[in-house]
Amino acid sequence: MSTNNPLYIYSGVAIGPSGDIIRDERKIISEDIAPSELKNAFADITDPYLRRISHFATLSLICCKEAVKKANIEKFSSPPLIFSTGLGELRSTVNFFKSVLDRENNFASPFDFVNSVNITTPFYIARFLELNSSTHTISQEELSFEYALLFASNTLKNKNTPLVIVGGIDEYLSPREIHLSRLSITDEQYFGEGGGFITLGSNSKNAIGEIFLLESFKNCNLHNRDSDTHRSLECTRLITEIISNHSEKKSKTIILPGFRISKDIIREIKNNLPYIEIENYLQYSGCFHTASAFGLTYVLDEKYRDPGNYFHLNCNRFGEFFLTGFQIYETI
Repeated sequence: MSTNNPLYIYSGVAIGPSGDIIRDERKIISEDIAPSELKNAFADITDPYLRRISHFATLSLICCKEAVKKANIEKFSSPPLIFSTGLGELRSTVNFFKSVLDRENNFASPFDFVNSVNITTPFYIARFLELNSSTHTISQEELSFEYALLFASNTLKNKNTPLVIVGGIDEYLSPREIHLSRLSITDEQYFGEGGGFITLGSNSKNAIGEIFLLESFKNCNLHNRDSDTHRSLECTRLITEIISNHSEKKSKTIILPGFRISKDIIREIKNNLPYIEIENYLQYSGCFHTASAFGLTYVLDEKYRDPGNYFHLNCNRFGEFFLTGFQIYETI
């Protein structure tokens, strides 16, 4: 749907596999990542419970903390926190089951048990940032972040709140083979982890941009066009038309392809719209369910923020396609 009322963007922060939150820290991925332990991320925390949070929660907390800081959200304010994840707490869940199934140790760590519950991470975020807010967790595999944005749009549209915090995070757990049944990436692609957080609202004051399009299509197989060439071409033409209608040739137009979007599809869109540019954010994040959260927030980095219209293309394994359009304003 085109958003009748724009979702104004106040800040956005992407976090990569090494805990990197600014573009100058990012490294191009050339293999499946070996996740950083992020042990010293919160050395100043005195709360004993927060000091035992998981790797997954740490990724989320680092990212959300920076996004909230950049948006100047006051403590004890009440923006809802809408959190999305494809697989959630992988490490803690595996550790929990290992400890229970181990015949020599039938007792699970209390923190492995608590951290294995996906809704624990939004609680940790709200507690650490002292947000007096409701929390929501959304999981829709590769489209988890996009559905979180839809939820945020409806929340703001219903005037329940003037401000929302939206995030998407996933972590990687080796070996590669355990992920391939859900994320059938190519040999040229690599698994990563991380995601992004964005603050959105209904007031244009202090906004750095806006989300103007959240559109989904069913039965749109854009990651394997050979299985249904006619439907794939039909969807590609529709997507090209939508992007053309929402972009101006005078201003920069950038496409952000998700990891399931085939190179043939991107090439065809580029041939039809030769003025567009392609941004490959996946080289810094790797592939994971909420990589789109990284992609949308990656381009909001203050130092490299480039005004223009952006379109993120994403697709899940069932053929559902999602197009997110947003604009970054000129810096005054």
